[in-house]
Parts: sequence; structure tokens; C-alpha cells
Amino acid sequence: MPDVAQDRASGLDFVGFDMALDAHRGRLYGIAYSILRNHADAEDALQGALLKAWRAWPTLADTSATGAWLTRICVNQCIDHRRALLVHRRHESAEPPGAPDETQLRGSLLDFDRAFRKLSRRQS
Repeated sequence: MPDVAQDRASGLDFVGFDMALDAHRGRLYGIAYSILRNHADAEDALQGALLKAWRAWPTLADTSATGAWLTRICVNQCIDHRRALLVHRRHESAEPPGAPDETQLRGSLLDFDRAFRKLSRRQS
């Protein structure tokens, strides 16, 4: 069995990262889907979040807060993904009939951002 403490100290804690993902992957996908409301977008955002988490894993000092740390990365990635979608929609030339206008989309996204900022650290 690999020496996890030594691997962690050297920044190579593959086992710890895999265990954290196994414990939180389903919940993180649920969060991504609740923010983006689209399976493909949720999967894309979660993939980006996990890549960021993997790259930053050696910098995580308190492994007891892994769930909260992963959640924050996921939420931030979803917010960035949503903003990119909004910009993409803004640049589309033709809108389908009955589509919400830019003001409605921006207002609902800003309300969602405000709601996330109101969450306590424990909730986020």
C-alpha cells in the first residue's frame, strides 16, 4: 500500500484525491445540475471543476474540509460556465420565438448569484 502521508507531502496524493471524488462526485454533479439546469452543461462544468481541483489538490492544507473545498470549486466553475453561456447567447444573431430576452436572463442569473453569496461558509 502506498504511503499516503509521504505522497501528500510531495503533492502526489492520488489515492486521497480519488477517495475525495468517490465521496463527493454525485453531490457535486447535483449542485452543477441545480445551477445550470442542463445535463450536458453540468457535466462540462463538473469536468472543469475536477480539473481545477486536481491541479490545486497539493495546496489543500486541511483535508477535513475537502467537501466544502470541492463544493466551492464546483460552484465557482458553474457560475463561470453560466456567464460564458450568457455571453454566447448575447452574440447569437437569431433568437427562437418566445425566447427570454437578455434582461430577463441577466436578472435571473444575478438573483441566483445573490442567493449563493448569502449562503454561510458551512452551507457553501
